Amino acid sequence: MTQDASKPKVAAVVASIFYPLQLNSPLSILYEIFLQELLLQRFSLDDTLPTELLEKWHQLYKQLDSVGQFEIDCLVLLKGPVPVVARSKA
Repeated sequence: MTQDASKPKVAAVVASIFYPLQLNSPLSILYEIFLQELLLQRFSLDDTLPTELLEKWHQLYKQLDSVGQFEIDCLVLLKGPVPVVARSKA
């Protein structure tokens, strides 16, 4: 992330932190909270972030590598078929 960070650029990075089961939410919540802070600010979408927010974003951005290293073994072993029951809407 360069010095020209803006609301849309931060939102794109935060949206790229994805894991289907949301098991990484303890790690990604910091980024989502920061994005929420940005959206509450009263400056244009295309404006560069103010210095205080830009510094905070750079600190968070540096930590993104650790979010990418987060791994969970998703292997599930079953002892046979598992019935899938569809529930009807009453």
